[in-house]
Amino acid sequence: MNWLYFDLCQSIWGSRLEEEEEEEEEGPPAAGRTRSPRGEDSAEEDHPPRTEGDAESAAESRPESPHRPPKKLAKKVSRTQQMAADMRQLFAEMDRDFHEKANLRIQEQRQYEERVRKEAMEREREAMEQEREARDKQMSMWREFQDSQNNLLRELMNRITSLPAPAPPPASLTTNKGTFIGT
Repeated sequence: MNWLYFDLCQSIWGSRLEEEEEEEEEGPPAAGRTRSPRGEDSAEEDHPPRTEGDAESAAESRPESPHRPPKKLAKKVSRTQQMAADMRQLFAEMDRDFHEKANLRIQEQRQYEERVRKEAMEREREAMEQEREARDKQMSMWREFQDSQNNLLRELMNRITSLPAPAPPPASLTTNKGTFIGT
């Protein structure tokens, strides 16, 4: 029986029959057993003997390739090792993403703290400015009050000095020591 899919696979990966022929050339198989193309053990007597006609019909039905297809390379990494490597890569990416997000979060936190600190300093400056303005206003009011008191005292002093000097008290009201005695 000749299947196209089988022929295609055989042309890509080679056939086990060719491998078995190479093994037969090296030496007889153990206990007279060989591997079938499907990987099953069978005795040599189970296979019908090949004739030249069979070989010719098989050669005619199969196109000959100008070169022998390369053999399938053995896997260097097993599936579990590949899965483990993929998991390590995934965890490394997740870890990198986490660190990037953490760094971004820290940077945003620092920017927020800096903004809050600047706003607090601005409010403090405004409060100090308002306090200074209030103090300046109180000082100007105090100076005006002092100036008005000084002006009032000067005016009183000028009036007092401009008045005539009082007359001495009468002698009947004075005592022997010259002090004034009121009635």
